[in-house]
Amino acid sequence: MSTPTLFPELVHLIAASLLSIGGKQAIQPFALVCREWNSVSRPFLFQHIVIHGEDDIYDFLDILIYSSGIGQVVNDLTVKGGPVYGDCGVNFLELLASRVLVIMPALETLTLSGFTIDDFSPTTLPHLAQLRGVTTLKFRDITCSLPVLWGYMSSFPSLQAVDISGHSAHRRGERFDPKLLEDVNPSSNLISLRLDSCHRVDRFIERLKASNWAQSIHSLSLISGYWEASIMRDLLMSSPCLEELHLDVTSNSEIPTYIRLDTVPKLRVLTIKHYILDDNIKSFFANSRHENLRCLIFRLSDIDYDHHPRYRDIFGILNAERFPRLEEFQVVADSYWAPEDLMSELQPFVDFVKEDGVTVIRSSAVHIRLRLPDRRRRR
Repeated sequence: MSTPTLFPELVHLIAASLLSIGGKQAIQPFALVCREWNSVSRPFLFQHIVIHGEDDIYDFLDILIYSSGIGQVVNDLTVKGGPVYGDCGVNFLELLASRVLVIMPALETLTLSGFTIDDFSPTTLPHLAQLRGVTTLKFRDITCSLPVLWGYMSSFPSLQAVDISGHSAHRRGERFDPKLLEDVNPSSNLISLRLDSCHRVDRFIERLKASNWAQSIHSLSLISGYWEASIMRDLLMSSPCLEELHLDVTSNSEIPTYIRLDTVPKLRVLTIKHYILDDNIKSFFANSRHENLRCLIFRLSDIDYDHHPRYRDIFGILNAERFPRLEEFQVVADSYWAPEDLMSELQPFVDFVKEDGVTVIRSSAVHIRLRLPDRRRRR
């Protein structure tokens, strides 16, 4: 059966941005696309590929490796495995690292999602060390021990950003000998680290503090995890380049009391998430000062109308003496109190100006951009 004349042009449009492939229904049409595209000698332009680890994934990898030049331009690759998408097995990850990633010279961002301890093997690490172009690594819903996770991260020679969302620890059946990973120390200069819902964040921080990554990191986000407050103090003292710090302290509001902002001289942005502005957070601000802090953000959640925070307690210490360069103060709240109640609280301290539908609060000391909750949510 002949192929319509406009088919290559259609493929050209589809190929320009995103390819998501996986499953028996997708392999044959994609093979047809490859053959047709190659027949007119026009290169593929896929830049972002999502691979689902299913039964016919090896057929797709063969097409990717041998039948097209698609790998030459891909800069963003997402690989989904684990129980949700089928059992990829350790051979799949090793095949991916040894035969697919190495022919993607433009690859910058790699996301591994849904893999478990059965998918990780020490024989994969040498192949990861060859991926000098990968600068961003993302893990989604990974199940393995911390040493294995750290070993995979540390194997990328040019890594600048790590984003982990969903990590569970499990050692039973793991193929790694822990001794293989005892002395693993990353060689890259990590700039950004984000940990969300990770197992034993405290141990992760301990490893981070002892590595050379602590010396280079500029942005640190710790979300939805528990760690001892004193560990945070030690980490900040070991991170001289830190400019952005984003903390979720809902599980331990003592953490801010251990933070001395003057030990992080380059800090420009600070985010604190908690249920309320409790005594620990008030104490933190009452004893804090910083010469370079530009932006302060509060993320508040699960607040009802009867217990809304008294923001005047915070505004009383946001002055030019403590934070001389502070330019922006944001409150991102998911609550039931009404904007007019907040306005009445802050009226002694600030004047209100409307800009683009967002209330901008101006005072003599700071310029504050305050995002208010929808008044329709009031009880």
